[in-house]
Amino acid sequence: HKLKEKKLFALDTETTGLKPLQERFVGLSIAFDSKKSYYIPLSHVNDQQLDTDYVLETLKPVFLSKSIKKTLQHAKFDQLVLWAQGAELNGIVFDTLLAANLLRKEGIKINLKALSLSYLGEKMDSFKEVLGKIYKTFDSVPIPQAASYAAHDALQTFKLAKILRKDLNKEKKLKHIFEKIEMPLSQILFEMERKGMPLDPEILKKLETSISKKLITIEKKITDSVGTTLLKKIGGLNLNSPKQIEALLFDELKLPSVKKSLKGTRSTDQEVLRELSKTNPIPGLILQYRELYKLKSTYILALPKTINPKTGRIHSSFSQIIVATGRLSSSEPNLQNIPASSDWGLKIREAFVAPPKYQFISADYSQIELRVLAQLTGDKNLIQAFLNEEDIHAKTAGEIFGVPLDKVTHEQRQVGKRINFSIMYGLTPFGLSKDLDIKQSEAKIYIEKYFEQYPKVAQWMDETVEQAKKDGFVQTWLGRRRYIAGINEKNKSLYLAARRIVINSPVQGTSAEIMKLAMLKVHTALKKAGLKSEIVLQIHDELIFECPTTELEKTTRIAEKEMESIVKWKIPLVVSMRNGKNWAEITK
Repeated sequence: HKLKEKKLFALDTETTGLKPLQERFVGLSIAFDSKKSYYIPLSHVNDQQLDTDYVLETLKPVFLSKSIKKTLQHAKFDQLVLWAQGAELNGIVFDTLLAANLLRKEGIKINLKALSLSYLGEKMDSFKEVLGKIYKTFDSVPIPQAASYAAHDALQTFKLAKILRKDLNKEKKLKHIFEKIEMPLSQILFEMERKGMPLDPEILKKLETSISKKLITIEKKITDSVGTTLLKKIGGLNLNSPKQIEALLFDELKLPSVKKSLKGTRSTDQEVLRELSKTNPIPGLILQYRELYKLKSTYILALPKTINPKTGRIHSSFSQIIVATGRLSSSEPNLQNIPASSDWGLKIREAFVAPPKYQFISADYSQIELRVLAQLTGDKNLIQAFLNEEDIHAKTAGEIFGVPLDKVTHEQRQVGKRINFSIMYGLTPFGLSKDLDIKQSEAKIYIEKYFEQYPKVAQWMDETVEQAKKDGFVQTWLGRRRYIAGINEKNKSLYLAARRIVINSPVQGTSAEIMKLAMLKVHTALKKAGLKSEIVLQIHDELIFECPTTELEKTTRIAEKEMESIVKWKIPLVVSMRNGKNWAEITK
């Protein structure tokens, strides 16, 4: 009754763990003023309490109401918890986590306990302190202790929302990003997580068999090549032991040590093995083995374990707060870094199969960061290349090597591509020489020629760095801030690292903003058209939809139209569309 009267309250749920769609729902806390809050226990072990269904049935009208406003810290998590119980949560107006993230300075923590301390000067008990050594999960904590901990969560969320709202009101641009992008996007991410991605574990089982055979073959090749006598000296062959690999390569095969590891041992990392493989086949085989072994352990064996037994799908978590530039990140499992460059990576993607009568659609922004760079710098040559729909990598290469566009070789184009993409990450002659395996002096000439070709890019970089030194932060196109203290650092290597971040953040951050706006526009347009197609995955500059085969044409048309019309820039945004039965088929 009080909730209906108050029209605004803070809400927080307690569960047995961090997987909202699978864990037990233990209780929920509510606060509608800054003085006191309430805890409703639902499934504590060994305690008498209210029946979950009864509580949710009673609260459903309040949860569903759009006019009764709710404030939460990390609302998406609680939405998923409640949805798994059959309760929908509408009227979410404020997420303290997303607000604090937009306002935060470098290195500041924004979990509820940290915010309570920094904004309110009030220390809260940590989850670990409540569990202590006795209790494994929250449902075994006795109700009096649980109530005091959980109710405090809702109370502090209510208090923090007031302060954070005032702070956002002082910053027009940040307030706009919060209200028009981050808050509505949280709702889309909730829907994406709720939907999940389909995965066929049988396909991965077959893949595991063939990758295991391949690993045995590589091992045998190394054993045959080195000989058993020599292997006995180093205690056998364990290709996952850096210590044995070190002994094999440097003590027995007498290969030159390229660099030391942090622990002071002779390094056998990827870079070292690649260098050594130029003169000896064994390091190359070890490299192959490691890459395949990583695919097997990280994806082939791990992915099936993440399937939710209730839904039969994988529900990755998408975060708006982890990446400082504003990009979204995926975790538990991370579906954004499933490899696509190798045959094996594509085979893993084949296991993500759309349900019967459905297909996947990929909508992919072409060279979005370079288009953003052209817009931010206003460089005529860069803008012209996009307006003329030229091959930007070949164009850059043609100028660097002094050859006409139609005479640029594949190798030269690769150099152009490398420079185009690396320039935004603070490219140095040292870095480029390593990347392309050329002399530093040669790399220096390439970079100089790049800046001769695109002079405004160099000017923009210098101006952005100077501005950041004055402000202590950089901004995206819409005004999202990233604080970078290191830009005024006297230490050269710390300064250069900060400089790279200063140059890259506006470009990556603006690209991320375009993608977020695209997600909002496409989502709205699909709903408006009454389509069942849904966004199931976001990978930086690409969206993946799960779409009924009958809606293929309509969804493709809507996605392309909405994504290409996000900005009113001179430079066009171009989206490439693909569709297929599994994820591999829509991988470019």
